[in-house]
Amino acid sequence: MDSDMYGSVKPYRRQVIISTGKYDWDSEITDTKGTLAAHLLHVNDTLGAAKKGPKQNGRKSRGIFEQSDAQRLSILNGSHNTICDDPTKETVIVFPDFKIVAQVPRSQEGAEHFWDDSLDPSYGRAGVPQEKSELKSWVLPYSCVIMLCSHKRRDKRCHITAPILAETFTQYLEKEGWEVHTQLEDVSHTTPLEMTEAGKSQEEKEESFIAHLKTLPDEHKVLIVRTSHFGGHKFAGNCVVCILPSYMARISES
Repeated sequence: MDSDMYGSVKPYRRQVIISTGKYDWDSEITDTKGTLAAHLLHVNDTLGAAKKGPKQNGRKSRGIFEQSDAQRLSILNGSHNTICDDPTKETVIVFPDFKIVAQVPRSQEGAEHFWDDSLDPSYGRAGVPQEKSELKSWVLPYSCVIMLCSHKRRDKRCHITAPILAETFTQYLEKEGWEVHTQLEDVSHTTPLEMTEAGKSQEEKEESFIAHLKTLPDEHKVLIVRTSHFGGHKFAGNCVVCILPSYMARISES
């Protein structure tokens, strides 16, 4: 009860949640050979090292960061299934971009394309889709995403508390009129961003992406996904709530 939780998590520029359809994983997910998590760590260590900018100083408050305060990438596995017909290709949720990237091959080359396309810290939410890339992306169709750590082989407390938290969140959210999903909505039948933004400049793509976020439906729709370790297990149960910024703005205006 005496530990200081506030500000104890190191800042990161982006966080990715990789589809696995599982609730538990090896203790270090990036050590599991042949997985996208392992390939992505290697790629980020190689390509990301060349893109690190100067350290940002002068933060206004401990524990509060701008996205530009760090270049670190947080890599997580998730309980959601891929929306791809090919089970060897992953579907990845990317924060704080609030988007889905699908058709990511579970390979070194796939990780490199994904990093260049969507994770390069030099670019914003829209990313820079590579020519002839098979990757497809969509705006995440939820007002809110709740991540619950269920990583038993990392800390059994989280594995015990995750289903309890999921059931409790579901019970109370549905009581308040929320539509609760535990699997990612299949958006593969809709038009991907790569097609709607073709031919636009990078600045136009960023503006278009933000405009798309603001036009998401107003209904209360939430995704609850169980993930691998993201830190702070001694404060279990462990939960991260990601809320669409434009949704927060609508709440404050109402």
